[in-house]
Amino acid sequence: MQVLTNGNRKEEIAITIWAIWFFRNKFLHKRKVLSVEEVITFVRGYGREYRELSSTLKHPKPRVIINWYPPPPNWVKVNVDAGFSATKQKAVSGFIIRNDEGHLVKSVVLD
Repeated sequence: MQVLTNGNRKEEIAITIWAIWFFRNKFLHKRKVLSVEEVITFVRGYGREYRELSSTLKHPKPRVIINWYPPPPNWVKVNVDAGFSATKQKAVSGFIIRNDEGHLVKSVVLD
């Protein structure tokens, strides 16, 4: 039985697996039971909607690599960044200071 028509096979498999997992959770947590036909209808509708939306969305152009430029003479430049891992529930931040020749003055990582 074909679930989706005129679609990408990987897309069909991904949506079907996701739908099975979604309805499995509905059953486990809410005791809601759906028939095979209801699941197939859901997968077909979701696939159709996904294809329609993805065909109209514009994909962003790849980012241009931004080069580091030194500060004016006798100045320093501070670059700061941070990251967060939801799975590990951990945040990390840090900074780096460079002089006008690009030499490292100080760097710190805080976790």
